[in-house]
Amino acid sequence: MNLQEMRRVKKDLEQYLEAFKPLIGRSERMHWCQQYLCGLMLNGERKSIQPLAERIPGGNEQNMQQFVNQSPWETEPVLKLLNEKMLKDTEKSDGILVLDDTSFPKKGEHSVGVARLYCGALGKIANCQSLVSWHYAGSNGHWPITGELFLPDEWTKDKKRMARCGVPERRHDYRKKWELALELYDRMGLKDMPHEAIVFDAGYGEVGEFTGELDNRREKYIGRIPESHSFWAIETELTYKNKNKLGRPRIYPVAKDKNKRPLKAKQWAEVLKKHHGWKTISVGTANKKRVKAIALRVYRANSHAYWRPGETRWLIIEQDGKEVKYYESNFPEGTTLKRMIRIIHRRWTVEQGYQQLKEELGLDHFEGRSWRGLHHHMALTFMAYCFLQQLRSKGGLKKGLHYRLSRRSESGSTSCLLPAGVQNAIVGSARNTGYSSIQSSYT
Repeated sequence: MNLQEMRRVKKDLEQYLEAFKPLIGRSERMHWCQQYLCGLMLNGERKSIQPLAERIPGGNEQNMQQFVNQSPWETEPVLKLLNEKMLKDTEKSDGILVLDDTSFPKKGEHSVGVARLYCGALGKIANCQSLVSWHYAGSNGHWPITGELFLPDEWTKDKKRMARCGVPERRHDYRKKWELALELYDRMGLKDMPHEAIVFDAGYGEVGEFTGELDNRREKYIGRIPESHSFWAIETELTYKNKNKLGRPRIYPVAKDKNKRPLKAKQWAEVLKKHHGWKTISVGTANKKRVKAIALRVYRANSHAYWRPGETRWLIIEQDGKEVKYYESNFPEGTTLKRMIRIIHRRWTVEQGYQQLKEELGLDHFEGRSWRGLHHHMALTFMAYCFLQQLRSKGGLKKGLHYRLSRRSESGSTSCLLPAGVQNAIVGSARNTGYSSIQSSYT
């Protein structure tokens, strides 16, 4: 890496941060913001403040601690501006919104929001923090939009504990994850963000109140559901008649034949096993993956009124290898199966994004205890991620600069965002990250 390329990277970063000056504040904060972003993007196994400060030229642990943990800049305006910049730079609005959450394993009990929760990183119930987040996935890239820490009931009941960690008053009342997700959706104005649909996993898809709120917001969605969710056949004959002939007609229709029952999603898969409607569909990914799937129009089962079928929905059943997956969607009748399957699989770019945010940028490396510090670290990690996306979209520092990591993600694609040349330009010297090789070449 030559000096000219090093200067070019610094200039790109300075230009990138220029728009954030009014939100972050005075020049001293901007200096440590730039230093922190550089530290996140450098080689190194830990991206917590102490090793980060030791790694970068001119690093100062005390000043970085102050910038991340005490500095009064707000994360939400920064993330809104970041999202606007990414939408403008990608120049396309054909994406989807992806709702997801991720967990950060923790050993202690003093970090804000830490509790025994299901930890996806470990695959079991464990001591961890859980972050609810929204992402954008389009043909020109994917990036995190916003996120906020989930606070378990044991935390919201302990006001002193929350006060010690600086939890804002607006979060002192308990919110379920889906309620927090909708709050973030409303606060960030995601309704006005161009998108084709909202996609989410079964943790949200199984919650009828959540999908009902999406209906109220006139959002199209496709959500994974458990195999135990039940649906009535679309051919189910309905009636408004009341058993009591003297009574008023029903407001909502009920199943006319009381011998009929709704079927669970797993039962529908068994019924349709030999049906001719199954199709093999390419999901549109680079590895040309194909799945076998079928979709049918159904009525949702109503848990509060057994004989009263609910709204009309798509039930989508997918055979991905040996695993069978189930999805529910409110897409209109006439929507093609191919379109829905491809929307579903665009969600997996976000899984790759989380891997990059954690392994390459240290999203889960924050070691402080405060609410402000954690969310500042999250916002700065998102900023670093989006900066690297922009560099990559421009083709690196110069035509012919290549990068490769020998370790690959489960999807088969390399997990690194940062070209080796950019790493060297910022740090000045490479450090071992646990990957077997980083190679760069020029043509």
